[in-house]
Amino acid sequence: MIWGGLLVLAGLGVFFRTYQQGAVLETIANSSSTALFIRICLYIMSIILIGGGIKKIYPLFTRLSSDAHDPDSGDQTEQDNSVDL
Repeated sequence: MIWGGLLVLAGLGVFFRTYQQGAVLETIANSSSTALFIRICLYIMSIILIGGGIKKIYPLFTRLSSDAHDPDSGDQTEQDNSVDL
C-alpha cells in the first residue's frame, strides 16, 4: 500500500515538475525537437509510475471492498462443502 502510494506520488511529481520546467528544458536542449523528445520521455515515465502505483493499490481496495460486502466469506464449515448424493 505504501509503495503504491509512493509510486503514484512520484509519478505526479514528475508530471507536474516537467510541466513547470518547460522553459528550462528549452534552454538546456539545443533544439526544440530535443526538448520535445525529453518532455515526451518524462511524461511517459510519469504515466508508467502512476500506472504501477495504481496497479499495486487497486487489488488491495478490491479485496477489502469484497470482504466488506460479503461478511460470511471464508467462514464456511465442512458441512457447507459436503454434497449429498
